[in-house]
Amino acid sequence: MIALCRDQIDLKALKENTKIKLETVLVDHHNLSDEDMYLMDSVVKIIDHRPRDERWSWPGGEIHLESVGSCATLVARNLFDKHPHMIDSQISSPILIDTCNFAKEANRATIVDVEVTNALEKAGSLSLDRDKVFNEIVEAKSDISRLTTDDLLIRDLKVTSGIPIVGLPMLVKITRVVFQLVGQCIFPLGMEEGKIPDDAITASSSYETKSVGPQNARFTLLPTVK
Repeated sequence: MIALCRDQIDLKALKENTKIKLETVLVDHHNLSDEDMYLMDSVVKIIDHRPRDERWSWPGGEIHLESVGSCATLVARNLFDKHPHMIDSQISSPILIDTCNFAKEANRATIVDVEVTNALEKAGSLSLDRDKVFNEIVEAKSDISRLTTDDLLIRDLKVTSGIPIVGLPMLVKITRVVFQLVGQCIFPLGMEEGKIPDDAITASSSYETKSVGPQNARFTLLPTVK
């Protein structure tokens, strides 16, 4: 299996090539940006876990929209149903990340996420320490020591209504409590412990609150402090 990035494929050229038929599957979203509207009649399948946008009905397409913790869950289930020989048990890794390792405090995981993850581990004959895998991935995602300035600018880039919004790590100082960009907190801020509640974390905008809302800014979750 080869992983390709979007900018490595000239979809417009493929679309204009009369010798082939381009078929597109939208994963983890079910709408098209203005610059991708030329793909409209090429979309044959939708796999998404976000709430349905009624403006995009996709008549005639195969639609898999279901509210689960991770879109990787739906992708894996689709592979189990139609292409079991292509199953890679490592698909369970993004499910662990998206569901915060099935933490009850995160309230993201569904029974479908659990069942598919169990099936993936069984298919790969894996006996993983999920906590260890989860923590290693979080640590790797948080390591920005080798990123250039350009890398940092596009790392968490979001585009809303054609407006690019850059998310940057920064030095945050609250009275005498300092969070360092690289290293550990001198004192805990309360993000992991829940001392800072979800309703105290805000954002100027959010596509969908449950999966990408501002409360998901927590790197990890510990049992909520009552």
